[in-house]
Amino acid sequence: MRTLLWQETFKLLKKKSTYWVTIFLVISGLGQAFLEKLYPHNKVLTAPMAFSSSFAATTWLIFIMIAACATVLSMEFQYGTVKEIIYQQYSRSTILMSKCW
Repeated sequence: MRTLLWQETFKLLKKKSTYWVTIFLVISGLGQAFLEKLYPHNKVLTAPMAFSSSFAATTWLIFIMIAACATVLSMEFQYGTVKEIIYQQYSRSTILMSKCW
């Protein structure tokens, strides 16, 4: 399982979209913090509430992880590389868990 997780991490680090998504999350968090500083008397989302909710980054992160998992799985099936992994010593459930980890 550790080998499969290492392989998937390596694939994610080689993709450009991983870095773009990280930059997007940082910029959106900083943008929301700037808006909280600009409008301190906002009744909808106060600064302590925004900070405790990580500036909504966790919600974005969940959607991004679902999209990344779907992309990796579809690419594996598209290029036929999932067949090579299944022929190895790992079970299908272990392979799918490592891809969507």
